[in-house]
Amino acid sequence: MLYDYSYFNNSITMSSVPIYYLEPNSIISVDDNLSNIHGYFTLSKFTIPLTYNGTMSITAVKIPQKIY
Repeated sequence: MLYDYSYFNNSITMSSVPIYYLEPNSIISVDDNLSNIHGYFTLSKFTIPLTYNGTMSITAVKIPQKIY
């Protein structure tokens, strides 16, 4: 919970092909030079479609490098 509220206003939402092995509260690394988003994020919620050609939506919150 400490990670979730450290950068509470710094979250991202992205769409991708379905990734079925993701779990809630997993830490992911994001490096996107086009939108200038870099760092580690924890998954807060995601949706997985039940259709064969759907896309999933991922919402993640940025976590700090170190917590003192």
